[in-house]
Amino acid sequence: MNNRNQTCENLLCEEEAKIRLLDGRVLDCYQSQELKGEVDNELSLDTSGVFFSLKKPSKTNTVRKRQDDEEEKELKKLFLENVFVFLENRERILSDSRMFLCPVPVQSGLAYTGTSGFRHPTLGIYIEFWNACPASNIMEKNGQKWLLWYIAGSPLSGSNRCSLVNPQGETKCEQVTSFKDIWIPFMEINTRYDKAKRRYEAYTLREVLAILEREGCKVAFRKSTHILFLEQTNRQLKKKIQNLKAYSNQLYGKYRHHLLCVKRKELEAFITEYQTKRNDASNKLAMIQVQRMELRKQMREGVINNLQYQRLWMPIHKKKKEIQVELLRFEQNTLREMFPDFSVSASEVERFLKEEIIGEEKK
Repeated sequence: MNNRNQTCENLLCEEEAKIRLLDGRVLDCYQSQELKGEVDNELSLDTSGVFFSLKKPSKTNTVRKRQDDEEEKELKKLFLENVFVFLENRERILSDSRMFLCPVPVQSGLAYTGTSGFRHPTLGIYIEFWNACPASNIMEKNGQKWLLWYIAGSPLSGSNRCSLVNPQGETKCEQVTSFKDIWIPFMEINTRYDKAKRRYEAYTLREVLAILEREGCKVAFRKSTHILFLEQTNRQLKKKIQNLKAYSNQLYGKYRHHLLCVKRKELEAFITEYQTKRNDASNKLAMIQVQRMELRKQMREGVINNLQYQRLWMPIHKKKKEIQVELLRFEQNTLREMFPDFSVSASEVERFLKEEIIGEEKK
């Protein structure tokens, strides 16, 4: 239902010359006076083999079918030199559709699908990607910061060769640990705005930088950028902790199950005795309940008063507690002796033995 509502909202935005960003804000757009080519990001099988090589992106990179012309090379250089300027001014860029839709001359891609899903990224798409994907922000132990700007690899094996850029515009190639955490969000964000790229006006990189310079905002690094990196690092650490906890719980579960299997004979003997004691306790408690009902009946009929009821019920109630505590003490003491390192309940033992019997019957 939510997806349907979001689709309807997006369609409404398109009809009204607006785009809705990931954070929910809506930007007014300006109809382009020039006829732009169709942005086709439909996934298709790539047979060129270019992305299978995972080659390091460089001036001689053959990722594109033709060499970048001088203008494209200059724009890519301009983009890389000012990546942290754009990041620092992310709120400004996310507030103006012409800045948001500013084309970035970088072509990423995947083995098997080629450039499908990665065509014609924009400045706003990179900003949203850096905001939404903690793995795209890397802060080294020495404090050096890097942003991921180029993606290449295999979606199946996870082998990849991505490229990072620092505030000085220096780049380096690196294999990211979890490739799917990189290419999936980038593709989803990029394809989200395909129609907007075709329909609406967009500034060039030079125009965006000129506006930022005119507004006195052309700075590469401030406190807000440092905070963003710290927040993203914190998000990644929290995710690692969650993964480690899940893995630890998985190992702990296997360890518990192994110990239960090792002591299966002892557990079968315990559960037989426990069930006997539990049945005996149930019968005694049932008799106590009958006695209580009888006392209540006598009190209602006026045979005894409330004070007499309490005096007669107290020793019976005490006996009831003793029966319950005795059964619990037998369960806890016996199982604690068998498993001193962790807690096991009789109900867990019963489930384990039942599952073992079912598993043997299936064999």
